[in-house]
Amino acid sequence: MNRVSPLPAALLAGLVCQGATCAQDFASPAERLRFEGNQSTIYPLGRFHARVQQLHGDLPAQPLLLRGQAYRRDATEVRGTILAFQSELSVTLSVTSQAPGQASTTFANNVGASPVAVVPRTRLSFPATDRPGQDPAPEFAHRIPYAVPFPWPGAGTLCVDITVFGNATNEGNDRNFVPLLDAHDTGPGRNEQPGFRYGSGCRLGGASGPAGASFTLRLGGGGLDLEAGLANGMPAQAGITPVNVLLVGATPVALPWPGLPGCTVLTSSELALPLQGTPDARGAWSGVLRGIQGHPAGTAWYLQIASVDTTGGALVLSDASRVVVPPLTAASNGSVRVANGTDRAAPTGTVASQVAVTRFLVP
Repeated sequence: MNRVSPLPAALLAGLVCQGATCAQDFASPAERLRFEGNQSTIYPLGRFHARVQQLHGDLPAQPLLLRGQAYRRDATEVRGTILAFQSELSVTLSVTSQAPGQASTTFANNVGASPVAVVPRTRLSFPATDRPGQDPAPEFAHRIPYAVPFPWPGAGTLCVDITVFGNATNEGNDRNFVPLLDAHDTGPGRNEQPGFRYGSGCRLGGASGPAGASFTLRLGGGGLDLEAGLANGMPAQAGITPVNVLLVGATPVALPWPGLPGCTVLTSSELALPLQGTPDARGAWSGVLRGIQGHPAGTAWYLQIASVDTTGGALVLSDASRVVVPPLTAASNGSVRVANGTDRAAPTGTVASQVAVTRFLVP
């Protein structure tokens, strides 16, 4: 696809970390305190009979007293309310020399000397959550306070070892379910940022049904790559000549399309970029705009696709997405997960790079 020139400076919208909580609390993966993760996860709170370890190698290089941990609701999924639930669990912390990249499938090998049971087996209540109105969610609502504070020495890898003994959900006790916790894939080549979808698309003429667009920014070898996809746009059929145009703006808006009531432009649209390639007979299209440069992490764009039949004048507008430039370098240490989601007594689990974004609470 096209090589895209840097967007104008007017489109830069930096994100800042404000308030005392940013100075005191911190998250792992570290940069995800400010940025939405690129995944959602069921671990650890979506299991009822499990053992889950997370190895965090990117904690602050200073001694701290940890008083709890918390997870937040995933913001990029479009599903709605997750009802309140309870989880019976225990948490043990230790400092290990095992780097996340060398995590063992054997749980005992990842535990450091002198582990501390910061949460003895107990039942905790977690609130109902809905899809946040922004990304990332402004609150880490799933909080696990420690009964015993843990002294982080400022070096090494923190092993968070959680055993889940049961739960109570709206559908019954001891059920596996999907809590939609925000997570991030820390694996190689996964420094990416999904878009946060908002608004509704429209269609005037052509086939029926709404159009949806998806966007992901990924750090590539020549800068940022924007992966874009359109579903149910203007189809390539007899008598239809479709053209897709990417609308790029600095702010979200709600402007009626001139002369076409019911169709709304959802971005300020400082740029309109024709997209190469022809959609299929169902109006589906996907492509990659490569080599975007000159935009610092935290830059926010508001994107929407207009799909137009240049022959008959029919129009499709997709829903829109807020897309934020991710951190431009990968985390140096990262974090990993080791989990057995069906047997808490098993000695081994599976190593995965998808890790729940975890906020650690300090005084």
